[in-house]
Amino acid sequence: MGVLEQHHKVELSVLVARLDWHGAPVTVTRAPVASPLLVGLSGTLVHQTKHTVTLFNADSRRLHERVPKQGTVFTAVLGGGITVHLPGDHLVETW
Repeated sequence: MGVLEQHHKVELSVLVARLDWHGAPVTVTRAPVASPLLVGLSGTLVHQTKHTVTLFNADSRRLHERVPKQGTVFTAVLGGGITVHLPGDHLVETW
């Protein structure tokens, strides 16, 4: 992959992460070194602040509050099986 292609890929991932992801089912696929137990955590994104997100897991009926954005990668699967990796550092508070 050339430098220009890498640049466009980074820009696209930032733009996608800036969309409103409230209501989207996501899974934590990478977590900060200090929080390795977050990997595999999944649920519906129900709230976010400047530094954290809150996920609700309907299966376990658990609310996972204060999942840090910094250093975390969230993965969402869209219609058609399209997988999107969302760097938490780029998620923007939308409310």
